[in-house]
Amino acid sequence: MVTCAALLLAVLIDATLVRMLLVPATMAMLGRYAWWAPGWLRRAHYRFGLHEEAPPAVPEHTKQL
Repeated sequence: MVTCAALLLAVLIDATLVRMLLVPATMAMLGRYAWWAPGWLRRAHYRFGLHEEAPPAVPEHTKQL
């Protein structure tokens, strides 16, 4: 019974303190540095067009109705 209570307490602490408070606060403090990717994965994203840059704007006179 003590093991069950300890496991329940560990899960509650993990769910509340770590995942709801510490992780979002750390991500906010790190900003763009929180989203790091290895070089090979970054190159693959750019190669296949999966990067997050906004697409180029289409001039008004080239838009089709």
